[in-house]
Amino acid sequence: MNIHQHRFGKILGVNGNFLGAVGCFAYGWFLWPDDPRWYGFYIIATLSFLGSLGFVIRAFGSMKALFRQDKIVAEYQSKVKPQKDAEMASDHSLKNAGMIDG
Repeated sequence: MNIHQHRFGKILGVNGNFLGAVGCFAYGWFLWPDDPRWYGFYIIATLSFLGSLGFVIRAFGSMKALFRQDKIVAEYQSKVKPQKDAEMASDHSLKNAGMIDG
């Protein structure tokens, strides 16, 4: 099992959330009216700003989950001892172990 399974998709999700936040904020910015007679656009723009805030909160939550996963993986990897290569058996050590005649 790969410990970094589906990581690329999660990173794309975080970036997508930030992109959605920028899009919602820009939509609200351009929709904000200059004239108070268009008060209905204030409501739509405010909801768009709140939507962008929701995207940012979701992105930071995903980033926190990725950081927590990396921290747990690093903790487990620090507890594992690295594997060592076995040394080659020489003729002398095989003879002493009684594995070959000679």
